[in-house]
Amino acid sequence: MLIKEALDFLRGKTFINVATCGPGQRPNVAPKFLLKIEANYIYLIDYVRNTTLKNLKTNPAVSISSINLDTLKGYQINGVAEILRKGKQNDYKRLIQEYQQKQLDLSTQRLIRALRTEGKSSGYEAEFPGKVAVIKIVVKEAVGISLRGNLERENY
Repeated sequence: MLIKEALDFLRGKTFINVATCGPGQRPNVAPKFLLKIEANYIYLIDYVRNTTLKNLKTNPAVSISSINLDTLKGYQINGVAEILRKGKQNDYKRLIQEYQQKQLDLSTQRLIRALRTEGKSSGYEAEFPGKVAVIKIVVKEAVGISLRGNLERENY
């Protein structure tokens, strides 16, 4: 139940921070575009395509951490990542199409919000790169962290 709770919370996010560790055990945390969550899979878009991908090639373990500000309950999701490649997975083309639609939706929402509030935003759809990496994370564990520091674990 904890894994479902943590994943349901993440579904409302656009970007999430993903921690990896590569050669020399140097940690790296970087924001990734959250494409979607299906069952115990998290699909991310990496538009920088640098340290995270290098780390995943040597160590596919990842950790995602977030906190629900309404309940002050924190979540840590641990899993194993796979970099999906063009031509190797049938889902790759479909996932890229979903990414393109989601980036268009996000750009539209930001533009409408800026017009309504007379806010200043920059870099709508023009800022999204076309060349990206798709990362598929298999969720293995969720950890719930209460306000009092109590830990609750659930393995998938």
